[in-house]
Amino acid sequence: MSIFVSSYFRRSVADNNFTLYVNGEFIGQTFTEVESAFIFKYCVQLNPDYNVFAVTVENLPYTENPPGPTAPSPAAFRSAIQITYTDGSSDIIMTDTNWRANNVIPGFQSIHYNDSSWPYAVISPPGPIGGWFYTLQNQPDPSSNAPIGSRAFRKRIEVPGGSVARSGVIIIDSDNAYVLYINGNLIGSGSDWQVAQRWKFTLDYPTDDIVIAVNATNSGGPAGLIVAIGFDAADCNCTTTRFAISDGTWKANHTVPAGFEQVDYDDCDWTPVVVEGAYGVAPWGQVTVQNAN
Repeated sequence: MSIFVSSYFRRSVADNNFTLYVNGEFIGQTFTEVESAFIFKYCVQLNPDYNVFAVTVENLPYTENPPGPTAPSPAAFRSAIQITYTDGSSDIIMTDTNWRANNVIPGFQSIHYNDSSWPYAVISPPGPIGGWFYTLQNQPDPSSNAPIGSRAFRKRIEVPGGSVARSGVIIIDSDNAYVLYINGNLIGSGSDWQVAQRWKFTLDYPTDDIVIAVNATNSGGPAGLIVAIGFDAADCNCTTTRFAISDGTWKANHTVPAGFEQVDYDDCDWTPVVVEGAYGVAPWGQVTVQNAN
């Protein structure tokens, strides 16, 4: 019989913060709303026979135009756990209705804690895994015609937890075309919105400051841009990966200024993008993804 050798948290994310334990041992946590926009990946050694995964999730009140600390705010936790056995085989455990949930009780993370009286978790409706967005000139219907021409977009990512990044993967699609830069370096371009591209990239040096810049061009009809990025810590034997997705925190400009792709470019007067819908929304649907390099 195969025994557990390691657990690989392929994706863990919470709205808003989480603290993760495995067999009573602290593994990792998030502290801020900035971190809640990321997905985290951990690698953990397991016991050969019995293992317990425990998580506390903290829900925070809205911070923009706050309606008050007691107003309802969306909350959720999602994780995918890859279990690797000594014979090389593996399984994946997903967050589902087999998980149990309760208010935080001291000692709940212990491998010996009895949770048999806890109710089972409730599965939330599917949410966006990144969204299509564009400029203020194209709202609110993503199927409406957008102005012809090129627009500039930027997203600055500050790597949390004192980590630095050196490499990663980015998936991008644009209706109709794009030119992609990361930290000032040209990564690639595409001109077929029906197929998203997956680009591997390596930064010039390890850094905790990543800037994604895109020159997106609309040649007629609807316009949109969608992005997902994963970047790896540069100094970790058991790789920790951060993920970020396209959302309303991106900035847009109705022109493409010279040097906009550079890390130190000042975009303080740019406007927030308009989110047009989650992946799968019309008129784009579920586009395929292909390797670009």
